[in-house]
Amino acid sequence: MAEEKGAIAIIPGESFRWRARVQFIESFQTRAAALNYAFQHGYNLIVERNEGSSAIFDVMKDPHGACTAGLNLELLKTEDALVEPPPVRWTALMLSTVWDFARRLATFVAGLSAREIVPLSRRAAAVAGTYLRKIAPASRRAADASASLYRREIVPTLRRAAAVASMYLREIASISRRTAAFASMYLREIAPFLRIAAAKCWSDSKMVSRRHRWAVAAPNHSDQSRLR
Repeated sequence: MAEEKGAIAIIPGESFRWRARVQFIESFQTRAAALNYAFQHGYNLIVERNEGSSAIFDVMKDPHGACTAGLNLELLKTEDALVEPPPVRWTALMLSTVWDFARRLATFVAGLSAREIVPLSRRAAAVAGTYLRKIAPASRRAADASASLYRREIVPTLRRAAAVASMYLREIASISRRTAAFASMYLREIAPFLRIAAAKCWSDSKMVSRRHRWAVAAPNHSDQSRLR
């Protein structure tokens, strides 16, 4: 029977005869494994033979179908040859893959922990111990000393400074008020009195004669300076 296109032929070993260009590919223990392999890689011939009490399935490549020419054999099409593995096998494969990944991840994490995390944790613990033994007590003592100094020195000093500032502000305010009062009194009383006194002095007869003598004597003094 002529081989159909895309079919996989399965023949017994006693019916197989070597032909030109026929290639042996791989042997499998089960028919399903041989069919899956042949389907995945495009091979078209499987030879079933016996070795002792077990069967062996050899996957062959027969480009021109010479080994099956003239044989009345049932051909298996590729769509019929695709055998899905049972769910249990897929579950086992998935579990095996997950287990292998988990094992490798655990090995990587263990190696990383031994190389990096453990020394880093030890250094962090040493730093924490040093802080608890030395830095924390020193910090507490410094805080206590600062608080005591603040209570003993800074607070009284601030209070005295506030009292002095308050007194200074009171005195400045009082002086400013007195200065403003004096300026107001000067403008109201003293300044007019001084203007009146100055006007009287300027218009007095004695002062007029004195200004006249000063005015006459001034040119003579200038001429004598020139002669010298």
